[in-house]
Amino acid sequence: GASRTNAYYESALSGVQKVAEAWQGELNWRCVISGGVITRYVDLLAMRGADTGKQFTYSKDILNIEREVDTSGIVTALYGRGKGIELDSGSYGRRLTFAEITAPDKPTGQEWVGDSDALAQWGRPGGRHRFGVFVDEEETDPAKLLQKIRDELDRRKTPRATYRLDVVSLEELTGYEHEKVRLGDMVRVIDREFEPELVVSARVIEIERDILDPANTKVVLGSFAPTIVEATINIARRVDQMVNKPYNTKWLDGKIDVLQNAIENTQSYVFQTGDDGILILDAATYDQATQAMKLGGGIFAIANQKDGQGGWNWRTFGDGSGFTADLITAGIIDAGLITVGPETTFAPGYDPTLIDPSASATMGVDSDCLGLWHFDGSLNSHKGVSAIGDENFDAGCFGQAVKIEEGTTNVIINGEDIQTQANNTGSGTATKMLNEAIPYWRVTASAGTVSTYENPIYSYMQNNCIEGQVYTISCEVRIPTAGDVSFYNNIGKNTGIPANAWTQIFHTFTFTSGYRIGGHTYAGSQLDYRHWQLEQKPYATPFVDGTRLGSLKAPASGLSPSQGTISLRAKNLSASANGAVLIDLPKSDNTQGIKAGISNVTGHEGEVFITDSPKASKSYTETTQADFNSGTLTDVVATSAGDLELKTARNSMGKALSFDGVDDYVDCGNKASLNFTSRVTLEAWIKGNAFNLWSDIVSKGVSYGDKVAYMLGVSNDGHLLFEINVGGVRYNVTWSGMQQYVGQWVHVAGVYDRSRLILYINGEEKAAISLNNLDIDIVSTPVRICAPSRYFNGIIDDVRIWNIARTQQQIRDNMNKELVGNESGLVGYWKFNEGSGATAYDSTPNANNGAINGASWADGLVASYKSPGTREKIVDLTGANPAAGTKIEWSKTTPANTTVKVETALSTDGGSTYGAYAEATSGNGIPGIASDTDLSNAKLKIKETLSTTDTSITPKLHSLSFTIWEKQATTVYGPNKSTLTAWDSMALAWKSDRLSLVVNDTEA
Repeated sequence: GASRTNAYYESALSGVQKVAEAWQGELNWRCVISGGVITRYVDLLAMRGADTGKQFTYSKDILNIEREVDTSGIVTALYGRGKGIELDSGSYGRRLTFAEITAPDKPTGQEWVGDSDALAQWGRPGGRHRFGVFVDEEETDPAKLLQKIRDELDRRKTPRATYRLDVVSLEELTGYEHEKVRLGDMVRVIDREFEPELVVSARVIEIERDILDPANTKVVLGSFAPTIVEATINIARRVDQMVNKPYNTKWLDGKIDVLQNAIENTQSYVFQTGDDGILILDAATYDQATQAMKLGGGIFAIANQKDGQGGWNWRTFGDGSGFTADLITAGIIDAGLITVGPETTFAPGYDPTLIDPSASATMGVDSDCLGLWHFDGSLNSHKGVSAIGDENFDAGCFGQAVKIEEGTTNVIINGEDIQTQANNTGSGTATKMLNEAIPYWRVTASAGTVSTYENPIYSYMQNNCIEGQVYTISCEVRIPTAGDVSFYNNIGKNTGIPANAWTQIFHTFTFTSGYRIGGHTYAGSQLDYRHWQLEQKPYATPFVDGTRLGSLKAPASGLSPSQGTISLRAKNLSASANGAVLIDLPKSDNTQGIKAGISNVTGHEGEVFITDSPKASKSYTETTQADFNSGTLTDVVATSAGDLELKTARNSMGKALSFDGVDDYVDCGNKASLNFTSRVTLEAWIKGNAFNLWSDIVSKGVSYGDKVAYMLGVSNDGHLLFEINVGGVRYNVTWSGMQQYVGQWVHVAGVYDRSRLILYINGEEKAAISLNNLDIDIVSTPVRICAPSRYFNGIIDDVRIWNIARTQQQIRDNMNKELVGNESGLVGYWKFNEGSGATAYDSTPNANNGAINGASWADGLVASYKSPGTREKIVDLTGANPAAGTKIEWSKTTPANTTVKVETALSTDGGSTYGAYAEATSGNGIPGIASDTDLSNAKLKIKETLSTTDTSITPKLHSLSFTIWEKQATTVYGPNKSTLTAWDSMALAWKSDRLSLVVNDTEA
C-alpha cells in the first residue's frame, strides 16, 4: 500500500526500521557467505500472524521465562524539528523549532525536551542526556510539535525487551484447539511470580516444535519486531562461526609437516654484494645451492631451480602490490575477488561448467556501490539493480544519485542530414553537397545575407521538448568570409567565425511553445551547415550521431564531491569518433563538470582524455530584460528578447503609400495564409489628414456588412475601431482619442487573444472588451488596405498581419523596427519601401503581394536611433579569489557602422574610489585584476556603450558575463584509441585533490 516516512537527523539503520513501521512490514536479516565474500541483506516482508487473544500464563502453559533487554535505542532527551521555513525564492530554510515556547519541562530558547527520571536511570555518565532527534516534515505549529516530541520521548525513553519462553503447546490436546499459536501472532504473557507482576503483549517471533512431544515446544516472544541491533549481532555471530568453523585440512597436514621439518633443518647462507640486495642460499656456494631467496628494496623473490644458463629461475615474488607465484597452497583463502585463468585445472571429478541443481546463487551490491547495469548492443534495453531504488528513475539509474539516459542526448534523429528552407527575399533553396567525406547543406543568396528557417528542427522541438526546460541547440557552420552567424531571430549570435573552417555554434534557451531556430549570416551570401544537435542541458557536446549512451546526471544529493568512481566497459572504442564523450558528469547545478572521452583537439586527435571542472569564486551573467533594466540607462532600452538596444525614434524617411480618401486602396488577395480563426494581431503606422469619416486601415471583408473577418479602422466620430466577426455577429472595441493625432505619425494595433479584444496606441493599451473563446469567421473577400467605400485619407506605412496574439511587450519592442519577414506567426507584411510601381510586395514567404489602386508613393518611416547610449552598473566582488585568472565576454550584434563597447573600472576599497575606465575585450581578462589582486572588499563598475553612425541599424548587446576563477579547468591525455581493441574497461575516479582515468586497470 501507499505510505510515507522520512529519515532526517538519524542513522541509516534507524531509517530501515522506520520503513518497516510505516509499511507495517517485517524486517528479515540475511547474511550470504560465498567464496569468502560476505554479503548482508535486509528484506522487507508483509507482516504475518493475527491477534488471537491467546494467553501464556505461568503454571498453565509457561515452563520457563527468560528476558533480554535492549537499551541501544534509549534516549533521555529529544530535539524537535518541523517543516522547513519557506523562503521568497521558493526554497526552504531552517526547520521549525519550539525554542520560543516556555513550558514546565523546557525554558525559553531550549530546542529539546528531556525526562529527568529517564536521565537518572539511563543517562550517560556525569548526568548527561542521551540525545535523539525527531523530525515531522509537515508540522508548522511549534506547540503541536512540542507535544509530538513529548509523545515520542515517552515511547523512546524505555528499553525494549524480548521474552524467551519454554511453553506447552496445548493445542495438540483434545479440547484445547483454541490454544493454537502461529508465527507472527500477537499474544499476552502473564506471570504473577515476577515482581512487579509481568503482563505484556508480544508477538511470536520464533517457534521450535517437537512433533512427537508437544511439551518440548519452545516459543520466543518479542515486545517489538527484531531490531537491527539484534540482527547485526546475529550476523556477527554467524560470521564468527563461519570463520572459526573447523575446516577439514587433513590433506594439508603432510605438506605442513614436511615444510616444518625443512625450515627447522635447512642451512642458510647469506651473501651481500654491493647494492645488488641480499641473497640467501641453502648451500655454502652458489653452484651447490638448489634453493634461493633474494631480498631487495620493497621486494623479495624465491626460486627452487636454475635456468639453462645457471641463473636462478625466480617464480615466486612478493612486493607492496601483492604476491605472485605459480602455486599457492592453503586451507582457507579469504578474498574479495578471485580471478581464474583459462587453463586452470580442477580436482578430479569437479567440472566448474556444470551447475549443481540444488545450489543457490546470490548477487549483492556493496554498500559503497550505487548500482550495476548491463546494456545490450543497441542500448534499447538494460538489466541491472539499483542499490537505492527510486521508481522515478526506472529507466536505468544509479538510484537517486546518477541517471543513465538510454539512447542519445540528441533529440534530433539523423542530425547530420537536416535540410533547411531559405525564406528571405533573394535566398535560394538549400542544396545537399556531396563533394566532401561528410555531406552538408549549402544555402546561397543572390545578394546580401542568408537567412534560413528550420522547419524540421521546429517540428522536433514542438514534439519532443518540454515547456520550461533548458535546451542547447548546436550545429557546425562554415562561411567563405570570416564574420558572425546567429540562430533564428538573431538569438545566440556567435561572433568571429573563421573563414572556410567548420565551427560548432550553439545557443542555450528555455523552451516555450512556438520557439523557432534557424540560421543567419551577417556577412557574405553563403552558409554551409551540418550536424544539428538538440540536447536537454545548458551546454553543447561534440556531435556524435546515432544512438549512444546519454549523460550521467548527478543531483546535489547524489555522488560525493570528495570521492567516487564511475566505471564502464565498452566494446570497439577504437571505432569511436574523435570528440566522443564517454563519461559526462555535470555539477549539481547542471553546469559543466568532469568529462572523459576521445579527444578531437589538434595534436591529441584520438587520444583518451579527462577534463576536470574549473572552480569559480565569482560568476556574473546578464541575459534577460530584467538583468539589463538594472543600473543607470541613458538612451538605451532593455527589450523582452533579452537585448540591450539603443532607443528608437521614427523619422520621415523611406517610402510609404498615400491615400486620397476617395478611391485609393491596395488589394492583397485571399490566400489561405490570410484565413485563420483562432487569434489575430493587426498593426500599422498611419498619418491621417482627418479622422471624421468611416475609414478602414486594414481589413478582410466589407466592414459595414456581415462579411468581415477582422478589421482595424476609424469611425465617423473619430474613434479607433478593432473588430472581428463570429457567426455573422460583429464584436468590436473602440477608443475615442484619435483626433489628437491628426497630422502626426501614430502606431495603431488591434489584438484578439481568445479572451479579449484590445486596442493599442504607440504600444500602450487604450481599450479592451472580454470575449469567451470565439472562433473568427472565414470569409472569401480579400484583404485590403483601405477598403472600398470606406477609404482612408492620409499616409499608411509598415502594415502587419499576424495569426497569433502579440503581447504588449512584443508590440512595443518591435513597432519601431523593420522586421525580416520570417518571424513566427507573421503571415502578411507590407513595408511599402518599393517607392515605385503598382505592386506592394509582401515580405513574408506567403507572397500576399498587393495590387495598388490609385494610391501614390510618399515619404514614409524608418527607424532611427539615438547614439550613443550607455548603461552603467556596479557589481560586488567582495571575497572573490582571482588566483587562476578572470574572463569577461559578451554576445552582441554589430552590423557595419555600429559598435558595442564594454569598459570596467575597479574599486578595492568597497566603492569609495574607482580607477579609470579601461576597455575590455570579449574573451579576455577583466582589466585591472591580476591573480594576486586583493578583492576582499572590491566592486566592479561596468559601462556598456552602444553607438552607430547609420541611424537605420541597431547595435544590440545580447548577453554579458564574467568569471573570476580560483582554479581553471585542466585537460590531460592518455593512450590513443587505436590501442583499444575489443572489450575495454574505463573508470573515472576522483578525490578532492585528484582526478584519475584508469583504462584497462592502468592509470592513463
